Amino acid sequence: SSTMYTSVSVGHPMSAGFDTNGSALTFGSVGRGASSTRSFIYTNSFDFPVVVELQVNGNISSLLDYQQAYQVKGKEVIKIPVTAYVPIGLVEGDIYQGNFSVLVRPTR
Repeated sequence: SSTMYTSVSVGHPMSAGFDTNGSALTFGSVGRGASSTRSFIYTNSFDFPVVVELQVNGNISSLLDYQQAYQVKGKEVIKIPVTAYVPIGLVEGDIYQGNFSVLVRPTR
């Protein structure tokens, strides 16, 4: 399993920003009422299928939309999208953050 930092900053409704960080899942500044999607690649280096489970903790968890589990064939490479939705009612300048965990286990 691996864990990475994740964050989103609440921006002005007309603002857009991004962060190109290779070791974290960061969304940069996202305007109120808008969304931003980031993706990462998972490579199954095993010869057998695995289940990839995604978990988020921290106050960012209610803002993220993602599929919680993927079945990945042996040697398969998949792209996993994660979207941050920033409701209009949030306070501009606030930062939501947490940890995004990727857990891998063999299929049963």
